[in-house]
Amino acid sequence: LFHVRNQVASIRYVKLFNLPSASVTMGSTAATMNFMIPASGELNLPIPSVGLNMGGTGISFALTTGQSLTDNVAVTASDLIVNYSWA
Repeated sequence: LFHVRNQVASIRYVKLFNLPSASVTMGSTAATMNFMIPASGELNLPIPSVGLNMGGTGISFALTTGQSLTDNVAVTASDLIVNYSWA
């Protein structure tokens, strides 16, 4: 389960990457999936339900302020609270 709480009054994004390694170069590596976190809202995402290939060796995530799959604008400290569990 991936749970993200947005503490600010602006939309934020979670980007998921399914790569042959865990290395992501923000701005040039395109995300496999992109999810919006509503302003002052939450996102609850059961990871197996999103359709990523769980046999991959590099499932990574990034948090950004922009919608583009290659957006690399970083969030600021305390914008988001992230909890992730793999079961």
